Amino acid sequence: MAPSMSPSDPSPLPAETDVVIVGGGPAGAAVGLALARLSIRTQILERLPFPRFRIGESQPPKVIPLLQFLGVLEQVDAAGFVRMDGNTVRWGGPPRVEPFDAEGRSQGYQLDRARFDRILLETAAGSGCQVVHGARVVGVERAGDAVVGARVRVGHAPALAVSSRFVVDATGPAGVLARPLGRRRREPVRTVGIFGYWEDGGTPEGWNPGNTIFEACRAGWVWSLLLDDGRRNVTCGVDVSALEGRTPAAVYDELLAETEIVAPLLTGARCVQGPTAVDATWHRVERANGPGFCIVGDAASFIDPLTSQGVVKALESGLLAAATINTAIRRPEDDALARRFHDESERHAFERYAAAALQFYRTSPHPEEPFWRDRVRPELDGALDPTPSTEEVEAGAARRRRLLEGVQAGTVRLTARPGLRIEDRARVERGFVVARPAVCGPGEAGADARGRHYPCALDALLPLLDGRAFHALVEGYASATGVARTPENGQALVRSLAGMIVDDLIEIV
Repeated sequence: MAPSMSPSDPSPLPAETDVVIVGGGPAGAAVGLALARLSIRTQILERLPFPRFRIGESQPPKVIPLLQFLGVLEQVDAAGFVRMDGNTVRWGGPPRVEPFDAEGRSQGYQLDRARFDRILLETAAGSGCQVVHGARVVGVERAGDAVVGARVRVGHAPALAVSSRFVVDATGPAGVLARPLGRRRREPVRTVGIFGYWEDGGTPEGWNPGNTIFEACRAGWVWSLLLDDGRRNVTCGVDVSALEGRTPAAVYDELLAETEIVAPLLTGARCVQGPTAVDATWHRVERANGPGFCIVGDAASFIDPLTSQGVVKALESGLLAAATINTAIRRPEDDALARRFHDESERHAFERYAAAALQFYRTSPHPEEPFWRDRVRPELDGALDPTPSTEEVEAGAARRRRLLEGVQAGTVRLTARPGLRIEDRARVERGFVVARPAVCGPGEAGADARGRHYPCALDALLPLLDGRAFHALVEGYASATGVARTPENGQALVRSLAGMIVDDLIEIV
């Protein structure tokens, strides 16, 4: 295991490394873990000793493949975190349960972040990443426009210069590098989160007690979950103006009194930590990277906790940055491609999660109240990637079922929508950012064409989507590509077609 350095170590910092990562939370640990496995010399500089407290525990099932890829899924499962199979919501009307899937099989986690973050960081150290606790970055080293290192203070020792090929800002909302390097932008509508931890609370009846609870109140929202040690996190979101002349505790108590689900669970309970107010205002950087630096996780963008996907977003961001850095170091000819892809992906992530949060605000039962009215933000409508509605998701699933039934019966015919085309678009493969053929949909043009990748030879498939019978399509594809007619190759073709059907790029005729 690589050493986990402490301020008492006589020589905790080498003068030179490949990558310096500032911050040891989920985003920083993901970058360090991925780069260490790619044999790139990496340091994680963490200001605080671990374990340390962090809020943000509720994680949906989509976190599972990320944990599996990072090699920590077994450890997370063994930690005994509370499992949840959906959300319990009072958002106008009576409380209802929203499962993650119709069968109720998918489960997420209610994480104790102190233990979870420690699992990630120790796994990074065990993979060869050097972790230095008690380290604080007090500045960056520059050579022209490029960042070429950091000035680091460990404990009370004098600051030392560490030269590197990349510096990664994974410091969360603090954004110690994002502020000077990334032209950070903060949304004008300011939100404050007020959180507390409760003991000896009640257990909800009629649904999984591990479910995350969401309630809409007149002056804000309330979010709650149960941890494996019996504590209950209760967090509310209010406008910053609610704290003018009032204490966080008074605002917190007033909002909780309006809740229908959470308040009964706190009857007889004790608030053992908080209430504490923290800034929960949306922010993002206009540029997520530059020569010699990357900005990841909440340092790159932050959406308030309503989406309950902060850790998922952080892990995705960290892995993307690792591929970007690996490409820049080992394939410098693709540096511009990798950095452009990283920046676009961070922007699209912000848009995706922001759109999901706006769905909550727009369906509030209190649309005329100032808190909700101010957060609808109509000026963002044209700037965000739309989140598919429930109806759109169900329609895509119905098209996929129809395709699979038609394939089985041998009767399906498929045609491409007018304007469909193939263009090279970046993606991550084996730790590198590479350009691969992707399908661009009608109406997508130039740099705005996102492109969708599918596991087949797109240039051979697209001309065959002309309404011919499915068996003729298969024969034509095999002839054009020369691939063997094996079950595996057939499944890859059907997966590609199913993806195009769900994405509404082709249609059944």
